[in-house]
Amino acid sequence: MVEGKESVAYAMPFCAGTVTGMLLQKLVFMGTEVPVLAAAAAPLAALMLASAMLYRMSGGHDPGLWLSASVLFFTGIFCVFSYYAASPAPGDGLVLHWAGICAEHLKGMIESLPFSDRRCNALASALITGDRSLLSEEVTESFRASGASHLLALSGMHLGIIYTIMSKPFHVLRKSAVLSALRFAAIISATLFYTMMTGASPSTVRAFLFITMNEAAILTGRRRKAAGALCAALTVQCALNPEVMLSASFQLSYLAVCGIITLYPKMRDLFPYDKNGNRFASLMRRIWDSASLTISCQIFTGPLAWWLFGSAPMYFLLANLIAVPLTTLSIFLVTALLLLDAVGLLPGIAVRATEFAVRALLFSMEVIGGL
Repeated sequence: MVEGKESVAYAMPFCAGTVTGMLLQKLVFMGTEVPVLAAAAAPLAALMLASAMLYRMSGGHDPGLWLSASVLFFTGIFCVFSYYAASPAPGDGLVLHWAGICAEHLKGMIESLPFSDRRCNALASALITGDRSLLSEEVTESFRASGASHLLALSGMHLGIIYTIMSKPFHVLRKSAVLSALRFAAIISATLFYTMMTGASPSTVRAFLFITMNEAAILTGRRRKAAGALCAALTVQCALNPEVMLSASFQLSYLAVCGIITLYPKMRDLFPYDKNGNRFASLMRRIWDSASLTISCQIFTGPLAWWLFGSAPMYFLLANLIAVPLTTLSIFLVTALLLLDAVGLLPGIAVRATEFAVRALLFSMEVIGGL
């Protein structure tokens, strides 16, 4: 099989079964008059179509594919009913308790940073912890109007930035098997705790699963496959919490990743590589990389966003070309400033540099949002 096809072979029928289970569950307990067979017809048809396509792609010599797809389909239904039968109530376990305490402490540290513009504290808190309660309506509206409101909702991108910051110091631990195992344990534990501390949104959980599989591939020396990671994360997340499929954050997150995996490489390669080392060509190449990434995500998420929210910002490309680098820089600088503050060091130049980056992000969104 080609790369990623094995993952699709189990992820698609399982997710179709999960959707069917959700429909059956809601029909049973909500007392609607829609016939069960009619409600299940769409995912069943999708299952049959996907199975037929995979069977055809495999050369038609794998009769076990139909059986495997059927088993995975009914496994998805079983997971849904098991989830509801267990009546999950997370409660306040020890880890969640400490995660909540750490989250409040982190918010307090960000609020106490000596920025001259208190809007910077509010935006920094939103970017690091996902808490938007301190943001003014004007700031929130400027991000929404400019098409960059997704930057205010803690997502996979934010955890990815944190992961990048964390992985750099641990890079030296890849020189031996024991050190690699320590790296894996440290990074996974820290990212898992950060995910819980910031509310474990569906997109953040998806990013954590990606990080886990990426680190597992590094630890075992295996090749990292984006399509396989996507399908594995989708299966695990649906198995742990079938209701997550109803979340807009979940749907938009996976659609965006699908765009990155499938469309982005093709768009990126439309800009030819410069073999002469021309700096201007290199700069334009980077701009095109960023633009193609934004466009590929927007093509996949735009229709659903329009359906859910009824809006499509005109300047999303300009906003993201400016906001994403500034957001990355702001998160990096705020994180560094918090680490310095934790050890009792808070250089004035570091505070001013961080505030300048955050204010630049605020200003750019206000200008673009007002166009």
